[in-house]
Amino acid sequence: MFLLIFAFFISFAICAPLTVSVHGSAEAPLRVMVVCGLHPREVVSPALCARWAALLAETPPARVRFVLATVQHSFPADPCWRGNARGVDLNRNWPHIPMSTASSVQLLNAAAAPAGEAETQALDAALREHAPDILLAVHSGTNAVLTPYDSCDATPANWPDLLRLGRWLVAGGVCPQCSVDAAPRHLQYEASGTLTDYALHVLGVPLVLTLEVYENATAVAALVRSKDAPLDAALCRALFVPPSMERVLAPWDEALRRLAQPSDDDYVELCRMAGVLT
Repeated sequence: MFLLIFAFFISFAICAPLTVSVHGSAEAPLRVMVVCGLHPREVVSPALCARWAALLAETPPARVRFVLATVQHSFPADPCWRGNARGVDLNRNWPHIPMSTASSVQLLNAAAAPAGEAETQALDAALREHAPDILLAVHSGTNAVLTPYDSCDATPANWPDLLRLGRWLVAGGVCPQCSVDAAPRHLQYEASGTLTDYALHVLGVPLVLTLEVYENATAVAALVRSKDAPLDAALCRALFVPPSMERVLAPWDEALRRLAQPSDDDYVELCRMAGVLT
């Protein structure tokens, strides 16, 4: 019994907690979930969720239910660290979808069992509980809105709607430099075990997108020049820590406003794309 209790304590101690904030009526027909903080080095991701949580608290959505879920990594910051406290990439830890033909892009602990991490299990439970119609996974490293599938060159049946939603989110100055495309085509690699593939293909979330909200083009060019050289702390800070968080995040507030307070026409279109009857 002592060993079981000790093992549970160790597991709990190294698990990054999941912070969930809910905004809007439980009766709202349209449900949006935003996931932040999967990779600790991408500091703009949890910062965006925290910012959006504050804005939604000030102006609660009327017809949309918003859920913001953030993995809060608690170990000392390392500008190059991509995994959880056990060294597992949480965006490669989801069950691989059956149609996947790609070899998994495992940047850290390749031996980790699918859905074996406590953070993955907590996020899975939150997804099932809140059953979003729209799921946005927030990352950084490039400027893009990316559609599933991450693991192969196939596109889902509703790909035109995903492109339309992505272009609508970044229009009007939100992110004019953002590409809107299938993930493998933009990133130039395929990755199995991602949250977005699992949410779309297994859980059946209708509209799933990855928001890549920050890119340092100079640092990316230096990374390309370095080829297979190990990442160093200075380059990682340049890649993932913006000089001004406010300058990076403020334009994305308009994307939040469009989703949380859509016009009547936009609301009807969002509901149509999500298959929601109003």
